[in-house]
Amino acid sequence: MPDPMNSTTMLARSGHTDPGGKMTSRLDVPCSDELNDAFITISTLRSRPKAECIRESLEQDAWGALAIAQRRMGNHVAADHSDCHIGMEEALTALATLHGISVQEYKDAVLERHAFGRLVMAVRMTRGATKSHPTNSRGIL
Repeated sequence: MPDPMNSTTMLARSGHTDPGGKMTSRLDVPCSDELNDAFITISTLRSRPKAECIRESLEQDAWGALAIAQRRMGNHVAADHSDCHIGMEEALTALATLHGISVQEYKDAVLERHAFGRLVMAVRMTRGATKSHPTNSRGIL
């Protein structure tokens, strides 16, 4: 956990224009101190404002969940919310290329992030530290 007495003050905006345009809507969601501390640590490690790190995480999860739901219903979500429809392999190739790594390295990184995130949630649920999390019939998202 970062030491608030020795940390650098970060502005609320990084100066980067968001492709989604001006951020005018708010999501006010109560969370645990541990989750707040995790985002403080992530923002410190990335040298970015906490709000940007939280928004990025929410966007990835929400757009990913929407894409999965649409694919299961037979629709394909557009990568940029326009008329450009792509499949999973094309999406993975594009993202790996953007990160300058191989598709397998990208898949491994995504799987690792998801697995460890789910593991932390499972441990917390076992300890009674969090309410139940929605799952599918196999007990996973």
